[in-house]
Amino acid sequence: MNLFEAVKENVSPRQVADYYGIDVRNDMVSCLFHDERTPSMKLYDDHFYCFGCSKHGDVTDMVGELFEISPKEAAEKIAHDFGISYDKQYGEYKPSKDSVIAVARHAKSEKRKNAE
Repeated sequence: MNLFEAVKENVSPRQVADYYGIDVRNDMVSCLFHDERTPSMKLYDDHFYCFGCSKHGDVTDMVGELFEISPKEAAEKIAHDFGISYDKQYGEYKPSKDSVIAVARHAKSEKRKNAE
């Protein structure tokens, strides 16, 4: 699994928005690509789409635009911020056991077990 795949598999646009302080209402945010008064960018599980300017992309595109960095830098920033470990020397990327996403998934599965 490469860095981009690991990031996309483990982090959603909604999680990125929440983490970086973007105001989310009903999975909608103000577009990062143009000025607007009413939020027109929809956050899906695996991508975003702006109904105002038609921009779309994944979490690396979103973070790249937010911080004005390249897609690779955005993927590395997300991996760092969300605790996705990877070995740059060998190009192998894997979620760490204590990543934010792993902890959230574990809590969710424990909650399901307790509800049953």
